Amino acid sequence: MDHPSIQVLTSLFSQAGRLSANGREEVYDCPMCGGLGKLHFNRAGGKWYCFKEGRGGVLPQMGYSPGSPEITRGRQEVAYYAPDFRRLDDQYHPTQRPFYQYLFSRHCTLEVIRWFRMSYARAGLYKGYVILQVPVGDYFVGRKVLDGPGPKYLNAPLSKRGVICPTFTRPVDEAVIVEGVFDAISVGRVGPAIAILGKTLDHDQRVAIQGLVKSRIILLLDRDAWKEVMLVGGALALFLNVVHSAPPQGKDPGTMELEELKALPWSHCDEHVNWQS
Repeated sequence: MDHPSIQVLTSLFSQAGRLSANGREEVYDCPMCGGLGKLHFNRAGGKWYCFKEGRGGVLPQMGYSPGSPEITRGRQEVAYYAPDFRRLDDQYHPTQRPFYQYLFSRHCTLEVIRWFRMSYARAGLYKGYVILQVPVGDYFVGRKVLDGPGPKYLNAPLSKRGVICPTFTRPVDEAVIVEGVFDAISVGRVGPAIAILGKTLDHDQRVAIQGLVKSRIILLLDRDAWKEVMLVGGALALFLNVVHSAPPQGKDPGTMELEELKALPWSHCDEHVNWQS
């Protein structure tokens, strides 16, 4: 499939669209030229046309679902507007400034940004969200940066089964288990961490953790999740030594100070395993 067709497909799945005046076509904002309401699509014939650029085409297939690999790749290539890490001044570019300002406030170095292949969506369904790609697989996390309507998190339209988000790739003796990606980034300043992307743990996630951690887990979920702590801790205790911990009152792992993180019950604290391929 050519690149314009991927762009058009991405628009069909990320915008609401509306009917044209004659009722025979769907109207979208064009992802190629940015023209508002300039992209027209005839679903019956699969034909699309941009009235601003004066070009169109035919979509070769229409059997894609929003979570298919084709759409996932289309979103990655088109909708995210990923920064160009080859440009040293990219963090100062006006279109990327909200992205970097937010990430730097959440303890994200350029090394961490590259690790999660982070980007900032300026259009489409994820407009105003920072996109964090899970190191393995197609799953991603969307975190809202700008004020306005919409949920704080808007994640990939894919199954989360078996998905974990570690700060390292090589097996380690111990790691901290947290809920969210930014929790893992915060803890990753002092040692290896794994985000389970929620308060529950499925079988495939447990197996994935077992493949990365050899002996010991420090369980550090939010203070209000004591029931989930017992369930997750019980599941992990089947094959690992589990040590329970908790953030200080009024904080979560993502807002803990460096000294508070170092005071966790580590047996061996080594931040150098993080962000290494």
